[in-house]
Parts: sequence; C-alpha cells; structure tokens
Amino acid sequence: MQDFLIRLLQLVALHNKLNIMTGDISNAFCTAPVAKQMYAPAGPEFGNQEGCIAVLKRALYGLKTASRSFHEFFGNCLLQLGFSPTRTDPDLWYRKSDDYKGYDYIVTHVDDIIITAKSPAECMSQIEEQFNVRNKEDLPSYYLGNSYKRDDKGNIHVSSTKYIKEVLRQFAKQHGEVQKQSIPMRTTEHPETDQSPYLNADKIQQFQHIIGVCQWLLVSGRFDINYAVSSLSCFSIAPRKRHLELAREIMGYLHKYPK
Repeated sequence: MQDFLIRLLQLVALHNKLNIMTGDISNAFCTAPVAKQMYAPAGPEFGNQEGCIAVLKRALYGLKTASRSFHEFFGNCLLQLGFSPTRTDPDLWYRKSDDYKGYDYIVTHVDDIIITAKSPAECMSQIEEQFNVRNKEDLPSYYLGNSYKRDDKGNIHVSSTKYIKEVLRQFAKQHGEVQKQSIPMRTTEHPETDQSPYLNADKIQQFQHIIGVCQWLLVSGRFDINYAVSSLSCFSIAPRKRHLELAREIMGYLHKYPK
C-alpha cells in the first residue's frame, strides 16, 4: 500500500509542480516512550548496579510494542504540526499548504518518510526539531526497493531492476542459480491440485522467501507476475515440492526480465 501511496504522491507532485523529499528517522523506536510499564534486570555493563531492576522508559528495539509505540508517537508529532491522517490510510498525512492552494503530504513507512510539498525542506525542518533525520534527499535515487530518475521533461521514471538483481544475487548465493524462464507460470500448471511431497523446514523458508520478495515486487509495479504469485501465495504455510519449483520459475522469469 505504501508503494501505491508513494506513486500517487509523485503523480500529485508532477501535476501541481511540487517537490519531493525523503529521509529516515535515526534510532526511531528509541525516541518513543514505552506503551506500558516494563522492567528488566540490569546486566554487567551497569557495574556495581548489576542485578538491579531497571525501569524502561523508551521503546527499545526488540520489544513487541516498539513499532506501535513509535507509530503513535510520530503520529502525535505530525498532529502537532497540523497534519491529519486520511481516512483511506492512516500512514498518509496531509495539511493545508501556506505556499499554494493545495496541500502538503507525508507518507510514513515505519521510520521512512516521504514529503510532497512546495517547500518540503520546511516540513523536514519541523520534524527535525523533535527527531534526528538522516539520508535526506530531494528526489531519492533509490527508495523502498525502487530506483527513481527524472528525465529532461520532468517526468519521474520508476524501476525495481536494481532491487531484483540484488535479490537474485543473494538468492543464488544461498540456494543456487535459477534458470531463466520466458513466462512466470505456464497455463497448464494447477498448483491447487498438486500432490507432490510436502517440504521440510528449510525448503519452506526458501518458498516463503520467494513469495515475500515477489509480493513486494507486485506492489512495486511488477504486475506481470501477479497471477503466478497469487496462485502460489495461498500455500505459504504448507507448500509442496512442486510449489517450490514453480516459485523458483518465477525467480527465473525475473532473472530473464529484470526490467
């Protein structure tokens, strides 16, 4: 959903001649207070206070409620800045712009933010009054698995090629090279009727990894693998041998057509 919102904001930016800026919040979870009272024994790094009970004040990484705590904390910050969440998606925020007749927009994805406005740097400065923001870019060359490039006419071109090539490199390193395929899935395949043996734990993890990567590519714009991924994703809990072979064929298709 976030990738769709980002594309939508880019369309809004091009139509209204707005600017785009991205960034991510450093040590995001640790900036938020814990959702409820939590305690932990002090370790040896506390010296002579080792063994004492420490009261946790911040949402440390690893806590089950850390992500939710930061989401609520950052949301309250945006509310104070005059932004409101949309009814369509609580991670899409907007406020009336002072620079023109339209609106300023912010989309959040955990600790990543993208701002669309006449002066996004001003919005970013307001956020930086409470948070440490790093990796700030006016138009990111790479953001959430997609590469971005603006041409001479001002149009924005989006590509997931870099992400696909890196995924294939890592996959080949762990599970071996996949053979190139001309199509994501043949029309003669019926994974719902397959009776091949169930996979062991390692093979299940490999299958789930492929499906997870492909589902992310779907929201990134690779609609050509939609049917194949949808046909296999419902078997993620208990995939069979043939299901993994078909999943690897999707990777083989991406290997042949990374663009």
